[in-house]
Amino acid sequence: MSTRAKARNRIQMTWGRANVYLGRLTGNRSRLARGHARHLGGAMRQAGGRVKDAGQELGGAMRQAGGRVKDAGRELGGAFRRSLR
Repeated sequence: MSTRAKARNRIQMTWGRANVYLGRLTGNRSRLARGHARHLGGAMRQAGGRVKDAGQELGGAMRQAGGRVKDAGRELGGAFRRSLR
């Protein structure tokens, strides 16, 4: 997740908290609900970004491990062929 996206989500969460506070202060239930929704939206985006980043890291690790397995297989195959000579 980019720094810009993280900042946008953090701002959305902060703005939501501010609306929750103002909604409680004034007794405005609509503002309170909007604040909760905005805060939750920012938190969900942030969580989704973390999952996406974890998936990308896992994919990179899997590709790297696959390359290592392939290299090991080639080495074993070469050693086996040499032993047959």
